[in-house]
Amino acid sequence: SAGQMVNMLTELGYSVTLEQASATNPASWSGYDVLVWSCGADLNPVSVAAYRTNLINYVNGGGKLLIEGGEIGYDHYSANPGFCQTVLRAGSWNGDNVGALNLRESGHPLAVMPNTLPTSMSIAYSTWYDQDAMTVANGGLAVYGTTSYPNSGGIIVYDDDGDPTNGQIVYYAFNFRVLADSVTRSKLLENSIEYLLRPSAPPASTLSG
Repeated sequence: SAGQMVNMLTELGYSVTLEQASATNPASWSGYDVLVWSCGADLNPVSVAAYRTNLINYVNGGGKLLIEGGEIGYDHYSANPGFCQTVLRAGSWNGDNVGALNLRESGHPLAVMPNTLPTSMSIAYSTWYDQDAMTVANGGLAVYGTTSYPNSGGIIVYDDDGDPTNGQIVYYAFNFRVLADSVTRSKLLENSIEYLLRPSAPPASTLSG
């Protein structure tokens, strides 16, 4: 998933630096506009406690994060709930092989800016580490639910500044590569990055006299 995301983002015109988790320096993360943490089909995602702590600290410090993986929610919702609720904005795990992603928040910028995404996105599920359905927690919002669990997160976002046009966290509760349509995959990725990068709107001016 990481390699495909790098290729897609590069083709879209973004400047991308690819680092292996084992070699990354958390002190450098603040130098990037967005951190993309790709777990893909990893059977043991974010298994190192230090990685989880660093991601918690990064998010608590206001860092922008896109995180994806088909097993990350299941592995950590019970074993490491602090990580799950803070970084993924998810609580309990509901299941895997839960069907297509279905739009729950019509008009949400993740679904319409700059690309209008389908109201339903098929998942080419193969095995248990391809997809989770997660209960939303700690201020998260499920923009896309799943067929088996309509109210659970297939894609969860979190907004930390009260401006609904942008956000701080996007969590794909699936292996990015199993989103069945590659064109939709690229559009979702672009929308996600733009949602994270979009600046907050200035406060409205008030005239008095």
